Amino acid sequence: MTRHLRIAAIVVFSIFPTVAMAQAPATQEPGGITSRSQPEAQPIKGNREVKAPQVTYSVEPQVVSNKGKDFHGNVQVYLWIETDGTPTHIKIVHGPGGVINAAVLDAVRQYKFKPATLKGKPVKVDLYMDVNFE
Repeated sequence: MTRHLRIAAIVVFSIFPTVAMAQAPATQEPGGITSRSQPEAQPIKGNREVKAPQVTYSVEPQVVSNKGKDFHGNVQVYLWIETDGTPTHIKIVHGPGGVINAAVLDAVRQYKFKPATLKGKPVKVDLYMDVNFE
């Protein structure tokens, strides 16, 4: 049996900007040249001028009832939205566990977003999203 869901996304931005200060490890290339790989860019945080991303495509989690038991509640997910609208770094923050968490993760991986923008240019952001089961 498939559950009907009401999905609500809540965008939460941190107060202070994140600055990637960590230096990438050095690697030795052929010919004795030392190079550093670029650290992964972090999401923008703490900028009130950022327009939040918008869900353009979503998939309802497919949860099969376990022995007739119904689940009512909330699964909170943390994720990054890349500049192309792809969700990455998806993690369950709070949920009941098991098949429900797995179904939510599988569904959110398939989401598509209109990316967040800053002064008209797409930017990477992080957000918390609640998936409510009723």
